Amino acid sequence: MTSLSGSADVLEALGVPIDLEPEDLRDCVKRLGVGFVYARLYHPAFRALAEMRSQLAGKNQRTIFNLLGPLLNPARPKRQLIGVFSPRLTRTFAEVTRQLGRERAWIVNGMANDTLRMDDVSTIGPTTIAELDRGKITSAVLDTRWLGIPQASLDDLSGDDAKMNAQIVTKILSGTETGPKRDLIIANAAAGFVVAGQVREMNVGIAMAREQIECGRALEKLRALQAYRR
Repeated sequence: MTSLSGSADVLEALGVPIDLEPEDLRDCVKRLGVGFVYARLYHPAFRALAEMRSQLAGKNQRTIFNLLGPLLNPARPKRQLIGVFSPRLTRTFAEVTRQLGRERAWIVNGMANDTLRMDDVSTIGPTTIAELDRGKITSAVLDTRWLGIPQASLDDLSGDDAKMNAQIVTKILSGTETGPKRDLIIANAAAGFVVAGQVREMNVGIAMAREQIECGRALEKLRALQAYRR
Protein backbone atom coordinates (compact mmCIF):
# COMPACT_ATOMS: atom_id res chain seq x y z
CA MET A 1 0.00 0.00 0.00
CA THR A 2 2.78 2.44 0.86
CA SER A 3 5.37 1.56 -1.80
CA LEU A 4 5.96 0.50 -5.40
CA SER A 5 7.04 -3.07 -4.69
CA GLY A 6 6.03 -6.25 -2.95
CA SER A 7 7.89 -8.53 -0.57
CA ALA A 8 9.32 -10.76 -3.31
CA ASP A 9 10.71 -7.71 -5.13
CA VAL A 10 12.40 -6.47 -1.95
CA LEU A 11 13.89 -9.86 -1.08
CA GLU A 12 15.22 -10.15 -4.62
CA ALA A 13 16.79 -6.68 -4.34
CA LEU A 14 18.39 -7.84 -1.08
CA GLY A 15 19.97 -10.79 -2.87
CA VAL A 16 17.85 -13.41 -1.13
CA PRO A 17 17.14 -16.44 -3.36
CA ILE A 18 13.35 -16.43 -3.82
CA ASP A 19 13.01 -19.15 -6.47
CA LEU A 20 14.12 -22.19 -4.48
CA GLU A 21 12.81 -25.57 -5.60
CA PRO A 22 11.02 -27.62 -2.90
CA GLU A 23 14.09 -29.66 -1.95
CA ASP A 24 16.25 -26.55 -1.59
CA LEU A 25 13.55 -24.64 0.28
CA ARG A 26 13.18 -27.54 2.71
CA ASP A 27 16.95 -27.52 3.26
CA CYS A 28 16.94 -23.73 3.76
CA VAL A 29 14.22 -23.90 6.40
CA LYS A 30 15.93 -26.83 8.13
CA ARG A 31 19.31 -25.06 8.25
CA LEU A 32 18.26 -21.46 8.83
CA GLY A 33 14.79 -21.74 10.35
CA VAL A 34 13.27 -19.51 7.67
CA GLY A 35 12.40 -19.64 3.98
CA PHE A 36 10.41 -17.73 1.36
CA VAL A 37 7.67 -19.53 -0.58
CA TYR A 38 7.33 -17.81 -3.95
CA ALA A 39 3.71 -18.21 -5.05
CA ARG A 40 4.50 -18.08 -8.76
CA LEU A 41 6.82 -21.06 -8.42
CA TYR A 42 4.64 -23.20 -6.16
CA HIS A 43 1.25 -22.40 -7.69
CA PRO A 44 1.27 -22.44 -11.51
CA ALA A 45 -1.98 -20.45 -11.67
CA PHE A 46 -0.22 -17.50 -10.02
CA ARG A 47 2.55 -17.66 -12.63
CA ALA A 48 0.10 -17.87 -15.52
CA LEU A 49 -1.80 -14.82 -14.31
CA ALA A 50 1.21 -12.78 -13.16
CA GLU A 51 1.13 -10.33 -16.07
CA MET A 52 -2.62 -9.77 -15.78
CA ARG A 53 -2.31 -9.23 -12.01
CA SER A 54 0.43 -6.66 -12.57
CA GLN A 55 -1.74 -4.79 -15.05
CA LEU A 56 -4.69 -4.79 -12.66
CA ALA A 57 -2.49 -3.74 -9.76
CA GLY A 58 -1.37 -0.77 -11.85
CA LYS A 59 -5.02 0.27 -11.95
CA ASN A 60 -5.44 -0.29 -8.18
CA GLN A 61 -7.75 -3.21 -8.93
CA ARG A 62 -7.67 -5.97 -6.33
CA THR A 63 -8.32 -9.60 -7.25
CA ILE A 64 -9.03 -12.79 -5.36
CA PHE A 65 -5.33 -13.63 -5.77
CA ASN A 66 -4.48 -10.88 -3.30
CA LEU A 67 -6.23 -13.03 -0.70
CA LEU A 68 -5.35 -16.58 -1.69
CA GLY A 69 -1.57 -16.59 -1.21
CA PRO A 70 -1.34 -17.06 2.57
CA LEU A 71 -4.12 -19.66 2.53
CA LEU A 72 -2.31 -21.72 -0.12
CA ASN A 73 0.98 -21.95 1.80
CA PRO A 74 2.23 -25.45 0.84
CA ALA A 75 3.96 -25.83 4.22
CA ARG A 76 0.50 -25.91 5.85
CA PRO A 77 1.73 -24.10 8.98
CA LYS A 78 -0.12 -24.74 12.20
CA ARG A 79 0.09 -21.06 13.15
CA GLN A 80 -0.22 -18.01 10.93
CA LEU A 81 -0.25 -14.22 11.09
CA ILE A 82 -2.16 -12.99 8.04
CA GLY A 83 -2.89 -9.44 6.91
CA VAL A 84 -6.00 -8.65 4.86
CA PHE A 85 -6.97 -5.43 3.09
CA SER A 86 -10.37 -4.97 4.73
CA PRO A 87 -11.51 -5.29 8.36
CA ARG A 88 -14.64 -7.16 7.28
CA LEU A 89 -12.43 -9.99 6.01
CA THR A 90 -10.71 -10.67 9.34
CA ARG A 91 -13.39 -12.94 10.77
CA THR A 92 -13.98 -14.63 7.40
CA PHE A 93 -10.30 -15.51 7.17
CA ALA A 94 -10.26 -16.72 10.75
CA GLU A 95 -13.07 -19.12 9.87
CA VAL A 96 -11.15 -20.32 6.81
CA THR A 97 -8.03 -20.97 8.89
CA ARG A 98 -10.16 -22.95 11.33
CA GLN A 99 -11.49 -25.10 8.48
CA LEU A 100 -7.91 -25.56 7.26
CA GLY A 101 -7.03 -27.02 10.65
CA ARG A 102 -4.81 -24.21 11.89
CA GLU A 103 -4.00 -24.33 15.59
CA ARG A 104 -3.76 -20.58 16.06
CA ALA A 105 -4.02 -17.57 13.78
CA TRP A 106 -4.29 -13.81 13.88
CA ILE A 107 -5.97 -12.09 10.96
CA VAL A 108 -5.19 -8.36 11.06
CA ASN A 109 -6.22 -5.18 9.30
CA GLY A 110 -4.88 -1.82 10.42
CA MET A 111 -5.95 1.76 9.91
CA ALA A 112 -3.77 3.94 7.66
CA ASN A 113 -6.02 6.99 7.45
CA ASP A 114 -9.72 7.80 7.17
CA THR A 115 -10.04 6.02 3.81
CA LEU A 116 -7.10 3.61 3.62
CA ARG A 117 -6.44 0.36 5.43
CA MET A 118 -3.26 -1.73 5.65
CA ASP A 119 -2.74 -5.49 5.83
CA ASP A 120 -0.49 -5.18 8.89
CA VAL A 121 -0.66 -4.36 12.55
CA SER A 122 -0.82 -0.57 12.24
CA THR A 123 1.15 2.01 14.18
CA ILE A 124 -0.99 4.79 12.69
CA GLY A 125 -4.32 3.84 14.24
CA PRO A 126 -6.33 0.90 15.58
CA THR A 127 -5.91 -2.61 14.20
CA THR A 128 -8.85 -5.00 13.86
CA ILE A 129 -7.91 -8.56 14.85
CA ALA A 130 -9.75 -11.85 14.51
CA GLU A 131 -8.00 -14.56 16.51
CA LEU A 132 -8.34 -18.31 16.12
CA ASP A 133 -7.15 -20.17 19.21
CA ARG A 134 -7.88 -23.87 19.75
CA GLY A 135 -10.97 -23.77 17.56
CA LYS A 136 -12.46 -20.60 19.04
CA ILE A 137 -12.66 -17.31 17.14
CA THR A 138 -12.68 -13.97 18.94
CA SER A 139 -12.41 -10.39 17.75
CA ALA A 140 -10.42 -7.52 19.24
CA VAL A 141 -9.03 -4.07 18.53
CA LEU A 142 -5.39 -3.22 19.21
CA ASP A 143 -3.86 0.25 19.40
CA THR A 144 -0.07 0.11 19.58
CA ARG A 145 -0.03 3.43 21.46
CA TRP A 146 -1.30 1.42 24.43
CA LEU A 147 2.01 -0.46 24.25
CA GLY A 148 4.24 2.58 24.20
CA ILE A 149 4.79 2.80 20.45
CA PRO A 150 4.52 6.40 19.16
CA GLN A 151 1.77 7.06 16.64
CA ALA A 152 3.06 7.25 13.07
CA SER A 153 1.66 8.95 10.00
CA LEU A 154 1.20 7.45 6.55
CA ASP A 155 4.05 9.60 5.24
CA ASP A 156 6.31 8.20 7.99
CA LEU A 157 5.78 4.67 6.68
CA SER A 158 5.80 5.29 2.94
CA GLY A 159 8.29 3.22 0.99
CA ASP A 160 9.63 3.46 -2.55
CA ASP A 161 10.89 1.03 -5.16
CA ALA A 162 12.40 -2.37 -4.33
CA LYS A 163 15.99 -1.07 -4.17
CA MET A 164 15.11 1.71 -1.74
CA ASN A 165 12.94 -0.59 0.39
CA ALA A 166 15.79 -3.11 0.56
CA GLN A 167 18.05 -0.36 1.91
CA ILE A 168 15.40 0.56 4.50
CA VAL A 169 15.14 -3.06 5.67
CA THR A 170 18.91 -3.32 6.00
CA LYS A 171 19.12 -0.07 7.96
CA ILE A 172 16.39 -1.19 10.35
CA LEU A 173 17.93 -4.60 11.00
CA SER A 174 21.41 -3.11 11.39
CA GLY A 175 20.12 -0.59 13.93
CA THR A 176 20.89 2.55 11.92
CA GLU A 177 17.20 3.39 11.34
CA THR A 178 15.24 3.78 14.57
CA GLY A 179 12.10 5.68 13.58
CA PRO A 180 8.50 4.82 12.68
CA LYS A 181 9.38 2.18 10.06
CA ARG A 182 11.33 0.25 12.70
CA ASP A 183 8.39 0.58 15.09
CA LEU A 184 6.09 -0.94 12.47
CA ILE A 185 8.39 -3.92 12.01
CA ILE A 186 8.68 -4.38 15.78
CA ALA A 187 4.89 -4.31 16.26
CA ASN A 188 4.30 -6.92 13.56
CA ALA A 189 7.18 -9.12 14.72
CA ALA A 190 5.67 -8.99 18.21
CA ALA A 191 2.34 -10.17 16.83
CA GLY A 192 4.17 -13.03 15.12
CA PHE A 193 5.83 -14.01 18.40
CA VAL A 194 2.42 -14.09 20.12
CA VAL A 195 0.86 -16.26 17.41
CA ALA A 196 3.88 -18.57 17.41
CA GLY A 197 3.54 -19.06 21.16
CA GLN A 198 6.94 -17.53 21.93
CA VAL A 199 5.31 -14.96 24.21
CA ARG A 200 1.86 -14.53 25.69
CA GLU A 201 1.48 -10.76 25.42
CA MET A 202 2.28 -8.08 22.85
CA ASN A 203 4.36 -5.97 25.22
CA VAL A 204 6.69 -8.92 25.84
CA GLY A 205 6.82 -9.56 22.12
CA ILE A 206 7.77 -5.95 21.47
CA ALA A 207 10.65 -6.24 23.93
CA MET A 208 11.76 -9.47 22.27
CA ALA A 209 11.64 -7.92 18.78
CA ARG A 210 13.72 -4.97 19.90
CA GLU A 211 16.26 -7.27 21.50
CA GLN A 212 16.55 -9.36 18.30
CA ILE A 213 17.47 -6.21 16.35
CA GLU A 214 19.72 -4.65 18.98
CA CYS A 215 21.79 -7.78 19.57
CA GLY A 216 22.26 -8.32 15.81
CA ARG A 217 20.39 -11.64 15.48
CA ALA A 218 17.84 -10.25 13.01
CA LEU A 219 20.58 -8.96 10.70
CA GLU A 220 22.47 -12.24 11.04
CA LYS A 221 19.37 -14.09 9.84
CA LEU A 222 19.10 -11.82 6.80
CA ARG A 223 22.79 -12.31 6.01
CA ALA A 224 22.37 -16.08 6.29
CA LEU A 225 19.47 -15.97 3.84
CA GLN A 226 21.47 -13.84 1.44
CA ALA A 227 24.36 -16.29 1.60
CA TYR A 228 22.25 -19.46 1.35
CA ARG A 229 23.47 -21.90 -1.28
CA ARG A 230 22.49 -25.53 -1.57
